[in-house]
Amino acid sequence: MYKLFFKTALILVFLFAGYAFGQKGLKLGAIAMPTASVLFNPDDSKLDGDLFQYEPLVGMTAGAVLGWNPGDNFGIRLNVLYSDAGGRYSARESFVDRINYTTRLEYLKVPLMIGLHTNSYRRKLMFSFYAGGQMNYIIRATQFNDNPAFEPPLPPNITDYPDAYAQYEPMSYSALADFGLDIFLVDDFTLNLHLRAEYGLTDSENKSATYRLTEGGQTQDVRFYPRSRSATTATSLGISIGLTRTFGAKQNTGIPGSPIP
Repeated sequence: MYKLFFKTALILVFLFAGYAFGQKGLKLGAIAMPTASVLFNPDDSKLDGDLFQYEPLVGMTAGAVLGWNPGDNFGIRLNVLYSDAGGRYSARESFVDRINYTTRLEYLKVPLMIGLHTNSYRRKLMFSFYAGGQMNYIIRATQFNDNPAFEPPLPPNITDYPDAYAQYEPMSYSALADFGLDIFLVDDFTLNLHLRAEYGLTDSENKSATYRLTEGGQTQDVRFYPRSRSATTATSLGISIGLTRTFGAKQNTGIPGSPIP
């Protein structure tokens, strides 16, 4: 991963060093990003397709962008985002019908990225690549399905059963990559069209979640997830549409001594 990042960075520098144009300064803006997310678990993937089949869950991520370009071709980005993510799977209920089971996880996400950007001033375009880490703090969780059949309640000897929120880790971490096209507009405004991918580095599920089971007059704590269950990885892919403004921009055509148009 690190070798690939540095090789990509060197290629970009050499390709565009001759006519690079950059905007140094502070950047503020906002983004909105439709996403498709999956909660991937190797144990679930081994199940028969009639019992379990991954279905992408469509959601939305949006929030504020803070950035700083200390150099013409290097930048730092910090986002504060609300994200509606999670996962979905389907199971065959009859010969023709499949039931969809959905877990929606609402997060406060704080990604921090560093990267390279390069552009041609005369073309008013810039290509950028950023990568980094992200902290995910869960705000709310819900689970539902489209099964029309009656679902009986839990038996009375089961208590303190974890709800959807308790079944998932309150804090998790991800790696992410963001690349795309930036189009310069007027008054230091930039339209950002990027593709962003996230990959969970920690288990999304709260493997310490338990419920209370009473049998024969004795009550004990029982794990909600089996001890042998593998880690669940949260993944997502989204198209980011943003608008940023650069403050204190310093423009450079890349030609020594040439005036700024």
